[in-house]
Amino acid sequence: MDKIKKLLDLKQFSAAIVAIDQITPCGALEEAELCLLRTQAMLAVGDYCDSYLNRALGILRPLGDIPLFALSKYLKACVEFASGEVLEAQESALESYVYHKRTDDFGGMGRASNLKSRIAFQVGDFSQFYRFANISIECYKRVANVEQVAVAYSNIAMCDILRGCLQSANTAVGVIEKDYFKILADSYKYNYYHICAILQSLLGYEIKALGILEKAEALPKDLLRERCRHYEISGYVYMLSGDYAKAKKYLLDGIELADTMVVPVKALYSQMYRLFGDVHVLTQEWKIAEKYADDALKVAIEINERLEIAACYRILAQVANHSGDENQARENYKEAIDLFNKIEARYELAITRYLAATSKLYSDGERHAMLYLAREYFVSEEVLHYVEKVDEELKRIPAHLTKAASNGNGCPKIITASPKMKMIVALAEHIAHSEMTVLLTGATGTGKDLLARYVHYHSGRTGEFVSVNSAAIPHDMIESELFGYKKGAFTGAVDERPGLFEQAEGGTFYLNEIADATMEFQAKLLEVLEMRQIRRLGENKMRPVSFRLIAATNHDLVERIRENKFRADLYHRLKQVPIHIPPLNERPEDIEPLVDQFLQALGCTGPTVEIARLLAKCPWPGNVRELQSEVNHLWLVSGGNLEKMAKLMSSTDVESECRQLMSALDATGWNRRDTARQLNISEATVRYRIKKFGILEPVLS
Repeated sequence: MDKIKKLLDLKQFSAAIVAIDQITPCGALEEAELCLLRTQAMLAVGDYCDSYLNRALGILRPLGDIPLFALSKYLKACVEFASGEVLEAQESALESYVYHKRTDDFGGMGRASNLKSRIAFQVGDFSQFYRFANISIECYKRVANVEQVAVAYSNIAMCDILRGCLQSANTAVGVIEKDYFKILADSYKYNYYHICAILQSLLGYEIKALGILEKAEALPKDLLRERCRHYEISGYVYMLSGDYAKAKKYLLDGIELADTMVVPVKALYSQMYRLFGDVHVLTQEWKIAEKYADDALKVAIEINERLEIAACYRILAQVANHSGDENQARENYKEAIDLFNKIEARYELAITRYLAATSKLYSDGERHAMLYLAREYFVSEEVLHYVEKVDEELKRIPAHLTKAASNGNGCPKIITASPKMKMIVALAEHIAHSEMTVLLTGATGTGKDLLARYVHYHSGRTGEFVSVNSAAIPHDMIESELFGYKKGAFTGAVDERPGLFEQAEGGTFYLNEIADATMEFQAKLLEVLEMRQIRRLGENKMRPVSFRLIAATNHDLVERIRENKFRADLYHRLKQVPIHIPPLNERPEDIEPLVDQFLQALGCTGPTVEIARLLAKCPWPGNVRELQSEVNHLWLVSGGNLEKMAKLMSSTDVESECRQLMSALDATGWNRRDTARQLNISEATVRYRIKKFGILEPVLS
């Protein structure tokens, strides 16, 4: 038995199977262990057989051998996962983890966690992937299994690539190369080379990528699963490099090799069929592309591989567009973009937006928004060859879409010197002409309302800007307020009245505090966004509505979803263009121009630099709104005298002043009026100094 385990440790799987066949088991327990060892070896060479595993489970279940039963559950999860039974694999992997934990088997816990991370990776649940991958790393470190730590880091690098975090993946690859590569077995070296080749291809370094593939080509060819994956990656890299003939050859070789496996790996079929469809789109062989995309989509849906599902819809969109079915093409692009957005696969999302923008299916405004969003991603990850492509397309956009609206037409003025805010303002201008929904997030007082109006005024829309506080509509008035009503629809409906959705016709519907909306409100909003129709209370006919939706919140909607207080489907529908406005303490460059603007609005004509410099020392938890309020207050207290304002804010002994203030606050129980009397200063000065020193009021228990 020890000889067999040693062969498995040395990755000599075929030799291990031969050795197992030569042993006659002594008793049921030894038979079960041999069945499990054989299953391990067969899994490694891509040859799965349920009969040995089921025999082991049948023996172990009544015996109560926890370590072997935990191992059998892990192997069962591996077979289920490879066969596309994702839910069953998740359950078996969890059972394996629990049984291993009973005996403090950290190696087994790491193995089960690693498998759960791979399952999460396949279904596009990247947050769960990182969680389980990090658990597996900690477990493997406890038992000093350095090779498996390296494998887990490799998996994280691959996940970074699929999420589009290319620079992060590049860093991870460098760590693996420096600290772990020498200890990797051949099967894991395949994975490492594949990660490196994909990464270099996506960054546009095709020669480097092909050189890396040559290193993988020299690895042993008896590892069927790794070899099949090698053909898939080679096909992908050659496709990206423009050598479509070689791409097709490698992908066909991979499909043929997958057919020889006793139990096929469905994920490999899904990926290779889809890539084969992509290649035939590039060679304009549309019928073949459609066939393989359809086949890939069926497999991807069966195993819930969401990234592949989205990629298949992208192929089908291009096929439908070529055949002249524009409605179907737009629908397929929408499916692809929504799903890539949902799983946060940023690279694929940017590519899909670029393809959609160049498809001639969309208006100039939509094209401009999609190209700008794609460009923003490509620049952030230094995918420079695509930055050039996008810039070429942007040059074809009519000039009027790239010009800002004039402040003379009522457009709000955004004052900023911060690079972060300048990027946000530019994004707002570039997506303004599209139909995309916008989700504004940020702390109270950061300027979400102002930015929403800014987008509306740059959109060229002739309809109204209808602003609604989601939490302010009474529960029993949701339908009448949103949809309107017909005369006589209910008691008190003495006249016909259009709802808020109709009032926003041709304009912008701005929903503030969307996180506080009731679940009923959320359901009705989602229905309107999907159908683009409403029905007034008391009427039977449907009325079409056309408006641009902007939503805003200062809450974490992902956390609200976890608490079952916000609909996940509505969240993904809202965040077509997510914009986070940073707090004022992350953009201190804005304080001086903001203070100058606020003082000018109050009629100040003198220099404001000193006032701004003093105000910049405060933390401003209430952000721009609090800053404006404080400037207004100081102006009133000082009678509009800048010298008095500066004197009020200055102190020759800051430390002493702070201690004195804290002592007085404690003595008066944080009564600001009594504190002001004790220190012989105004209450306004007390209030200002609390902010100036960043003093936090104690929380009462």
